[in-house]
Amino acid sequence: MITLYDFHLSGNAHKARNLLALIGVDYELRPVDLVAGEQRQPDFLKLNPFGHVPVLVDGDVAIRDSSAILVYLGRKYGRGYWLPVDAEGEARVQEWLAVATNEVAERTRASRASSRCSAPPAIWPQAQGRSRTSCSQHFEEPTSSEHRVPRSG
Repeated sequence: MITLYDFHLSGNAHKARNLLALIGVDYELRPVDLVAGEQRQPDFLKLNPFGHVPVLVDGDVAIRDSSAILVYLGRKYGRGYWLPVDAEGEARVQEWLAVATNEVAERTRASRASSRCSAPPAIWPQAQGRSRTSCSQHFEEPTSSEHRVPRSG
């Protein structure tokens, strides 16, 4: 049985959930409470030393990056449809994975942040009398390109 370690607001975990649904593979969803710091607990760090979600466990295999999870699922369960085997087809998939990781994810993060702070990120310091510090209190600074974590409190 596949297990997906997930945080419901993570765009990267959302990508993995979507492909699992599209492929039609049964899986167990294990929520990781990032606000409570579950991603920093020893059991989770054994799965992903970086402390990020998503993590997909399939038997003895643990995959800890959303793009790697998509490639793994596409190759193992996609019956050749979700991850082509020819060089050009696979390169096209990798291009779209890069777009999803960079352009789409960054704009989504910025959009979520601006809606939480009532100001576009580009003008945070000047926005409606709020400082960048007060707007960014809702988010920890990202430690990688993976995600931002909502802060508690």
